[in-house]
Amino acid sequence: MSKVCVWSLALLCGYVCALTGCVGQVVSEPGTLDPGPTMDGELEDLALADGASGWQPVAQPVGEGEPPPPVEEPPTEEPPVMGPRDLGPLPAELSGLRWPTAPSITREVTVTDGASLTREVGVAGTRVIANGVSGTSVTVTANDVEIVLDSSSRLGQLSFAHGVHRVRVVGGQWSGVRFPIPASWDGGGPSYRSDWMAEDISLEGLRVVSGDIAFDVRGRRIAIMDSTAIAERYSVWCGDTGPMQTEDLILFRNDFDSAGPESTVRLVSVLRTATVENRIANTNKHNYRIHGLSDLAYARDNVLVGTGVMLGRMAGDTLDRIWFDDNVFHHVAPDLFNPDGAIGALHARNNLVMTDVWSCFYCGAPPAAWDIRDNVVMPYEPEPAGR
Repeated sequence: MSKVCVWSLALLCGYVCALTGCVGQVVSEPGTLDPGPTMDGELEDLALADGASGWQPVAQPVGEGEPPPPVEEPPTEEPPVMGPRDLGPLPAELSGLRWPTAPSITREVTVTDGASLTREVGVAGTRVIANGVSGTSVTVTANDVEIVLDSSSRLGQLSFAHGVHRVRVVGGQWSGVRFPIPASWDGGGPSYRSDWMAEDISLEGLRVVSGDIAFDVRGRRIAIMDSTAIAERYSVWCGDTGPMQTEDLILFRNDFDSAGPESTVRLVSVLRTATVENRIANTNKHNYRIHGLSDLAYARDNVLVGTGVMLGRMAGDTLDRIWFDDNVFHHVAPDLFNPDGAIGALHARNNLVMTDVWSCFYCGAPPAAWDIRDNVVMPYEPEPAGR
């Protein structure tokens, strides 16, 4: 194109703008902060839970001035590292352990802002690719949703609505992950509902940095994998299901680090759970605890840094079949391995303890139904640097 044509085109554009106006628009991004539950150190104060505080998980409104909807695309190939992992050999009694069912995806969108992300996770069958999204708390309100976030995405709290099924979240940094308590407080006290339990939720590669609880979970078929939690209180709290149990909870290859006011991983009323190949650290309270009405709980090949293990020993606890095998302790706390003598069947073998506090792994005479042997206690060594 000649220089004359270029100048003619520029003059024409200027003339059109003078007649019609050329307007730019700045879009604000809505966002809410969802308070998490609080606990008194042992049990959650239900008066501050979902229904009592008036909070209900809702999608953020789509208001005027929001960005236009992202361009919808057909689903591409599955994101990497999808589905069940190899947990290694499990006890025969845990053959019924079930992984989350993958979401059924029929559409895919790419978003770069919080408002669009919030809107799209409310559409069933959607895979949302989120790039560079920041500042927004997200509540998933639809079934069959997948969220894949890049490493630059920094968000608030990830929450799930009552009864949500088949959700997969991959990546991103969050301030907390919260599953709803499956109860209503309409009559004053909690009324628990089975249909309000979240089901088939897979959380993979998340980084959660929380001033309170990192993963506040409950439901059926829940998997947390390849994730990092840095928490002031619990890295994983699982409980608050009333007469029901959380079923099929899998914690695999995570790094859980809690500051010490509460235990790192605390599971209350669980049925079929596997805690495998995690790093679990604490400066004061136990690294791993099981309470409530719990059965078929399995822990293997974990590294416990700083503190030990408590199994039962609280009022109302009823624990049946528990496995704790092939774990490694870098231990400096007063309590090492503290199981309730009323546990139905306890299997604890081939654990390696590096400690200057204890000279025996379990110092008493175990009940006849327990199998505690081949555990080694040696002088303390710190956790290798850069693990």
